[in-house]
Amino acid sequence: MPSSAKSQRTATRRQNWKLEFANSFEEAEYQTRAYWRDASPTERLNALEQLRQPFYAANQTSPGLQRFLELVPFP
Repeated sequence: MPSSAKSQRTATRRQNWKLEFANSFEEAEYQTRAYWRDASPTERLNALEQLRQPFYAANQTSPGLQRFLELVPFP
């Protein structure tokens, strides 16, 4: 990502930041859930993609757990 695009994105994000305080973990959890409940599906998918990218390269899936089918005889 070019540095000018990154700095523009950072500036936009800082303008839109909203600082909230919570008096308990329950209140913080409620605020977090309310935030994501109000987010659009596009915003949710973009956040999910940002979490995925550090672990997997772009357009790459994990060769991790492979699924298989095993037939087990039933007595």
